[in-house]
Amino acid sequence: MTDEQPQVDEWIAQIASGDRHAFALLYRRYQPDVYRFAAHVSGSPAVAEDVVHDVFVAVIEDASRYQPGRSGVLPWLLGIARNHIRRWRSRRPLLPMPGDETHDGRRLAIETDPLADLARRGPVGLAWCRRGGGRRRRDARRDRGQEPPVP
Repeated sequence: MTDEQPQVDEWIAQIASGDRHAFALLYRRYQPDVYRFAAHVSGSPAVAEDVVHDVFVAVIEDASRYQPGRSGVLPWLLGIARNHIRRWRSRRPLLPMPGDETHDGRRLAIETDPLADLARRGPVGLAWCRRGGGRRRRDARRDRGQEPPVP
């Protein structure tokens, strides 16, 4: 047990009785550790943020369930985080990535980037875009009566 452990155990007892200051101290001390663990296990920063939120809400709601002699506060928090990540994994749909042997896989492999394709065409592709845009502007001016009709 570390020198810090009795103080942190006291924070948990204070949180169980509704002490906001003790909760703020616990959050500031352990939030980075819980986030790092959740991001590593889930592979997603967004999920990690949600897990951190859920863990500390669980602390507020269930601080009285913490048993000081059983484990430290960090293992307790990481256990809660692990359970939340497991629930997240069981709820999310697992969609297989298309393999090379499927129609979708072959289509993804040969599909090109439309902007890169336009850049490869060079000025011809860009001129087509300008010409089309200019024609629309000219037609709009003609419709407003600012320009005579083009034969």
